[in-house]
Parts: sequence; structure tokens; C-alpha cells
Amino acid sequence: MYKMTANNISRVYPETATSQNVNQLAKRRFGETIEYNNDEGTAVVLDADGRTLAQYEYQERFFSTEAYLNN
Repeated sequence: MYKMTANNISRVYPETATSQNVNQLAKRRFGETIEYNNDEGTAVVLDADGRTLAQYEYQERFFSTEAYLNN
């Protein structure tokens, strides 16, 4: 699961994105692209000029008893 760490424009992006739909965040008609950094640990949505529109960090979901009891 990818979680948003930065949103640099007024357009609303989802707070979380699955691995399958992170590629659908870019609007191709506006020339936007997705770039992956850190061995796909970071997904960055770029506009046509290469400026960062939004940034997502990959976080693995796991279950632990300690996290369950503390939340």
C-alpha cells in the first residue's frame, strides 16, 4: 500500500493507493507520469515539466499482536 507523503497542488489525490492503481494517478492527457525511486519504494507523480505533483511512500501492511493491542 502506498501512502501519500506530499501533495503540491490543489487537486485532490487519494491518501492511499494500492500497488495496482498507483499507475492510474497520473492524468495522461495532461502529460503527467509516474516515476519510481528507491527500488519502487517511492512513487512520484510528475507533471509535463517534471515538477512533483504528489509523492507516495510504500508501506507494507502486516499484522502484529503488539500493534493490535496498542491501537
